[in-house]
Amino acid sequence: SLRFLTTSVVGMSENTYPKPTSDEAVHLLAQSQRILTQKILDGDEADAALGMLQCLVDDHGYSAAWLSMAQIFTEGLHPDYGVDDGRAFEHLLQFLKAELDSRLSDDVAQQLAAVAKDAGPKLVSSLDCLKELVGRCKRDSVKSWLTLALMKAEEKRQAEDPEYQARKARVEEARKHREEAEQRRAAEEAARREGDIQLQRQRLQEAIEDANKLKVAANDLFTAGNLPGAPADMSRRNREEAAELYTQAIEALEEIVSEVETSVQQEGRKTLSVICGNLAQLYISAQQWVEAEQAARRSSDADPSNIKARYRIARALVGRGQHQEAAPVIDSALAGGNLGATQSDFWKLAETVDQALEGGFTWSAQKPKPGVDRDAREREMERRILGTWQYQPKSQFTLRVMPWGALLLCEDKMTVDMRRVSLLRWEGEFEKVPGFEVRIEYDPGTDILRTEFQPPAELAEEGVKEQGSHKFQARRVAEASGETPVPHFYQQGSTEEPVEDGAGREKTGKPRQAVVETQPEAPRDPEPDPVAAQPAAEAPSCLEIVGHASITGTFRRTGEAFNGQHVYFCSDTERYLYFRGGSWGVAARVDHHPLAAPFAARLPDARCSHPAESRRQRWLLGTGAEEHMSRDVVCRVAQPGSERPREDPDLIPKRANGVHEHENGHAGEGAAAGGPQQPSWLVSFVSSPTSLEFRFNATTGPKSIQDLVLAISEQCVRLEFAGENFAVPLPVGGAQPVAKFSKKKCTLCLQF
Repeated sequence: SLRFLTTSVVGMSENTYPKPTSDEAVHLLAQSQRILTQKILDGDEADAALGMLQCLVDDHGYSAAWLSMAQIFTEGLHPDYGVDDGRAFEHLLQFLKAELDSRLSDDVAQQLAAVAKDAGPKLVSSLDCLKELVGRCKRDSVKSWLTLALMKAEEKRQAEDPEYQARKARVEEARKHREEAEQRRAAEEAARREGDIQLQRQRLQEAIEDANKLKVAANDLFTAGNLPGAPADMSRRNREEAAELYTQAIEALEEIVSEVETSVQQEGRKTLSVICGNLAQLYISAQQWVEAEQAARRSSDADPSNIKARYRIARALVGRGQHQEAAPVIDSALAGGNLGATQSDFWKLAETVDQALEGGFTWSAQKPKPGVDRDAREREMERRILGTWQYQPKSQFTLRVMPWGALLLCEDKMTVDMRRVSLLRWEGEFEKVPGFEVRIEYDPGTDILRTEFQPPAELAEEGVKEQGSHKFQARRVAEASGETPVPHFYQQGSTEEPVEDGAGREKTGKPRQAVVETQPEAPRDPEPDPVAAQPAAEAPSCLEIVGHASITGTFRRTGEAFNGQHVYFCSDTERYLYFRGGSWGVAARVDHHPLAAPFAARLPDARCSHPAESRRQRWLLGTGAEEHMSRDVVCRVAQPGSERPREDPDLIPKRANGVHEHENGHAGEGAAAGGPQQPSWLVSFVSSPTSLEFRFNATTGPKSIQDLVLAISEQCVRLEFAGENFAVPLPVGGAQPVAKFSKKKCTLCLQF
């Protein structure tokens, strides 16, 4: 207070405030200042001072007195006149109404804005006055402070208005509802989009699986057609069929990839690139350069990171004689680096192009210095591990290379096809137990093989996995006997082109003609399987297989031997029964390679002189992934001197649905040829090694087992109904069956 009053007096002496115009006004101002500057001030004196200042305003028109009164309520001089921002705001506003354009209005407007937030009801009641001052104010600085005070007045009024608060609450609630609705819509849209993406991924995955099946079938056809010794017409036919399968897979997968979103396409594009690359390689092997270039470009478009696709583009261009167009493709690949195993192939193409262009192209990359031939080192290491190895006191295995180039690990009845992982490491999977892996690592310095046997994960979960270590050190106990067969793709004068199978592996394509001409070698006969012994002289001359239409028949010994066992032939199905790879099997031809002559059915791990000798016959039907076990197939020795063992010549069944199904046969036990025909009430009957099933006519046949006369002798079963009888031989001599009659199916089943 003293500071304000002193400032006011000093301001007057310095002419900061305007001086009153009359002596009476000066006298009143001096008296009020004298009272307010006292050290001790009571309530009466404070009232007198305020009255004098109010008189100055009312009677003498001295507007500066409003500032003194505003300062009193801003500072609080007496308990009766404490801090009151509302009254201070009112006094400052009165000064501005009277002296809006004075030199003090800027400071007063700033002070007005400062006390406005705590002015209370005075602020709301002064709203119209503030709007009027803002409207007629000409000084921008003063107008800005007045506008700020007006905004605070508006906020204060709105805060005290119940309707405004209710409206504000409704607006806020509506805003929250909109935000929640938008969030729900966004969540639903995200869920819908995620569901669409999942469906697209599922569709794409199914398409990839279907395309991979076609690709595997095409790979097998292409590889089988390029095996050593394969006929030319077979190679051409297999190549055409493989190209058709590749094309089907590409077109189906391209359609699905084009329909899904870009974020889902990656896996499909990679698979598409692999299949297009395989098709390009097929055309390259056939020297169809235009088709090869088109397929290779489709492979590169599907996956630009596929280096092999760029190599095949360049290879096709070189094959077409377009060396000028091939040079930039090769150069960009060499300049980019990260070519891996294809770097040497690119440089070979570069040399060919350079010779054709007579040095007219400048390469961006520098050819690396020649190093050690890794292929030669790999062949040398593979040759060094061949032989017999012992990893436990009584446990041994043998490593050998087959004529078609496969490295096999053989132990007792187990055979594993090993594939190279690195220079000194190989691994393979035992095909009879999926997931059972074998790994070997060779140490050339100590001539030791580190061996690891890894059972399947599901066996480990069930607790079947053996306890203890599965890692052993194997030492050589015998060198490889005889000359090691050299695979065709290791022979001098030929090279290979890989065909990808989509799992990071490569299959061998057809050897292409080397640049250096060599003298053709005379064809060598396939080497016999060293596991098998010489054919047993007491082996039966006739075997019978029943249980499946494709292999049912009588197989007679041909007099020839294969892999140390006899070969049997069935003239009805034109199939052979012989021993290969530890299994007896039925195939259309006799061949060492399973791709050239796949088994339609095989009896695995049957190391016996003939399959009928196996007491526990579990035949596997089908090939590859379609292979499945059948308990109905049985091989048995045929009776000597009989065309059809254990059957009457007049009761020879036809083959259908995988078992003996008899239709229009002859009836009657011991009846001569040309006896009575099958009765009209019998539609057909099915014979298997353990059962007989008769199917009756639903209209004219028996309705229950009581309607039939059933007689069973030592050799046959006789049925009699409506004056007609029918007899069939027993599959098991002297056995008594259990009969079951089905009214719904109109069948009679005899289970032995």
